[in-house]
Amino acid sequence: MSKTQSMSFLAMLSAMAIVLNMIENMLALPLGVRIGMANIMALIVVHIYGVKEMLFVNILRVVVSGLLSGIILSYPWWMSVGGVSLSSLMLMTVYKHSSFMFTGVMCAIAHSVGQILVLSFFLTSSAFMPYLGIMIIMSIITGILTGKVSEIATKRLKRGIHHAS
Repeated sequence: MSKTQSMSFLAMLSAMAIVLNMIENMLALPLGVRIGMANIMALIVVHIYGVKEMLFVNILRVVVSGLLSGIILSYPWWMSVGGVSLSSLMLMTVYKHSSFMFTGVMCAIAHSVGQILVLSFFLTSSAFMPYLGIMIIMSIITGILTGKVSEIATKRLKRGIHHAS
C-alpha cells in the first residue's frame, strides 16, 4: 500500500471506531454494560498497523466521541479515558503473543478496571469496587465476542489489502 492509501485506510478505520462508539452510546444495556464495538477497531488497527496507530485511533475516538456527545471533560468522559488508557496498555502488552479472544478479554477487563478506578477517584469512594466483579464477568463475555469479530475482520482486511497491492 502506498503512504496515501495507508493513511486513507487508517482514517476510515478511525471513522468507523467513532461511529461504533456513538452507536454503542445509544444502546441501553443492563447495569451499564457495553459490548465494546469500538474496541474491535483497536484490535484490528494494532494487528494491521501497530501500536502507534492504535493509540492514535483510540485517542481520536475518545476525543471526537466526547465532543460529539457533549460529555467532554465530564466524569463519564474521564471514565472513558481511564478505560481506554488501561485497555490500550493491555493491548500493547499482550497482542503479539496472544489470540484475538484472549487479547479481547484482557482489554475488556482492563477497560472495566480503568472505568471503576476513575469513578472511585471522582466520587472519592470505593463503594463501586463490588460492581467490578460483575463488570469482569461481563468483560469476559464481551471480550470473547470482540476478539472473535476482530480476528475475522482482520483476516479479511489483510486479504483485501494483499490483493489490492
